[in-house]
Amino acid sequence: MRARGYFAWSAVFLVGCGGDIDLGGEPPLHGLVPGEGTSRLALAEEHTCALSDGIVRCWGLNRNGEVGDGTMMPRFSPTVVPGLEGVREITCNGAFDLGAGTRGSHTCARLDDGTVRCWGPNINGQGEQGTTVSRSLSPVHIEGLSNIAQLAAGEWHTCARRTDGAVLCWGDNGSGALGVGTPDRRDTPDFVPDLEGVVELAAGAGFTCARKEDGTVVCWGSNVAGQLGDGTTTDRPWPAPVIGLQRVVRISAIWGGVCALSDEGEIRCWGNNGIGQLFGPAAPQVVPTPTHFGTQKPASDVSAGFQRTCALLVDESVQCLGYDQTPTPLASVGASFVEVNAGGGEHGCAFTTDGALWCWGPNFAGQLGDGTTNEHSGPTQIHW
Repeated sequence: MRARGYFAWSAVFLVGCGGDIDLGGEPPLHGLVPGEGTSRLALAEEHTCALSDGIVRCWGLNRNGEVGDGTMMPRFSPTVVPGLEGVREITCNGAFDLGAGTRGSHTCARLDDGTVRCWGPNINGQGEQGTTVSRSLSPVHIEGLSNIAQLAAGEWHTCARRTDGAVLCWGDNGSGALGVGTPDRRDTPDFVPDLEGVVELAAGAGFTCARKEDGTVVCWGSNVAGQLGDGTTTDRPWPAPVIGLQRVVRISAIWGGVCALSDEGEIRCWGNNGIGQLFGPAAPQVVPTPTHFGTQKPASDVSAGFQRTCALLVDESVQCLGYDQTPTPLASVGASFVEVNAGGGEHGCAFTTDGALWCWGPNFAGQLGDGTTNEHSGPTQIHW
């Protein structure tokens, strides 16, 4: 998500904190300005995309066209996605279909004119509307979408928010991720009924969440790990309120977990903490209601990830929490962080105030973009 406020934490949820978050003696951030939820970074397990000056560059394994360059050749360095200009936002998510044996993730881009392009795997119609062709190696125009203000890519579905606050979704709908009230897949974008005033979207594995203009959050779809935040593990085919959230200015979702940032810089998360990605390995595996995240300073952004969640703090440092750690500061790189994304399978990336891009973590697919497949435990600069 957009810098000014995103943490990149592990995919586990820290539960049982109970009390108010410790703001470390700093004053509350009353009036923290909500962001529009747009992002210059898009991470999945085996590839990464970054946006600069309207141009998208992607890199990684590219087994199903994730890089968008018209090939399935692996790219270990940033590669321009041809035919895309004037891009304002990018989003992606990863998926592994056990039945079909399909692995990969689709990526979508929102352009200046409010239209949308997508590429990559398309088994359930999430990437190219009107078809379930296995993959799109180059960006495809999504018909029927206009005046789009934000995108959210789920595991096998995609949603778009219009400038008027309406939401349209398409793709797989087996758990109700499209919010249309039935389990039928949609190969073309369809409106989520009775949902208005949406200012931000976030999507994960079979579910979607929306932040509304009144600072509340609703979610719908799969709830096997409590990711809808309603205190149950019952799937919901239509939007349902998340319990106890007010004055939310940012949301971030990945796989089975969600995090929300309040206007006072407090983070609460809920959902799947199976490997400690939200709250660490000592917390319960399923957290069905919003629970305080364990940072000691207020945050300005948050990014939930598959194996770790990261928070961008108000002092422009980053803390990450994962399956193997307590909240840990990201190593300094000599400049302040302004955008962090922990959405990769195990890797993360961040922009700094000087415009530099830094990535860290596993690199078996070249997903860090440094021209190698060497792992980096700390941030390494990506030259692009």
